Amino acid sequence: MISNGGIFGASASGPSFIDAGVYADDSDGYNTLNASANYWKRHTISFWYRTDYANTTGTFLYGGYHGSQDHGGVFIGGDGYVYYQAKYNNSHYHNLKSSSLSTAQRASNTWHHFCLRMPQSGNLTVHIDGTEMISNSVSDYVDMFGRYHGYLANPSSYPISSLVGGPSWSFKGVTYMAQLVISGGSSPHVVTDVLNTSDGTPIDVQDTDGSGTDLTTDLSGSAGGSGFWLFGANGTTSSLTHNSATDGQGDSSYASTNFALSTSGSIFPVTGITT
Repeated sequence: MISNGGIFGASASGPSFIDAGVYADDSDGYNTLNASANYWKRHTISFWYRTDYANTTGTFLYGGYHGSQDHGGVFIGGDGYVYYQAKYNNSHYHNLKSSSLSTAQRASNTWHHFCLRMPQSGNLTVHIDGTEMISNSVSDYVDMFGRYHGYLANPSSYPISSLVGGPSWSFKGVTYMAQLVISGGSSPHVVTDVLNTSDGTPIDVQDTDGSGTDLTTDLSGSAGGSGFWLFGANGTTSSLTHNSATDGQGDSSYASTNFALSTSGSIFPVTGITT
């Protein structure tokens, strides 16, 4: 369910990286890309998110469910840990649990930053608010299974008890999302390409060098689509899937469900997650 009551968003004027953003008042909004890719490997997925419910309920960030043998997900658990699962053909390629998140990282009604990186070699990583919470050797085959950002189409099907440790918390999606960036390649973008970790502010992905150069998202060795989506930025409110600050460098199949484009308010842009 969606509505547009003006509780979320920023003025869509100003620097190009400032997002008007999207929200789903039932925390059931999600974005998808190419169904055939499922973003198994060689990608980075990052975005800003905010929830409006108690942190004892988990949050689904990225992944998908395609049956009991094929599913994956990154969750902020209702117990205060990050969970990471990738299962394909009934085999677990990853089933991981982080150390405890801080009180600040778990705070509701606060902007947070999520970054999942899956390079061709080395370690996959998950950063929350610029802090590495998950790290594990890549398989470069099935490092994730899914294509849903923020929530998924069939949440009741996802077997939470199959996550490491067998947790039992319930979960929702993000309530708000902004500045979605997806890069594909052997060495996709790192968290410091999109987040100033010194002060927790966003980096302008439309001006990476001071002369208006976009962040390149379609990189050598890509295994699927890529792009960045700045919802309603630069005063445009044309749609949820395209505006003048949106760059689908490698994938035009983007779709959005249950999100509404924000038109007023002053919640985003963030001034910094560490301030």
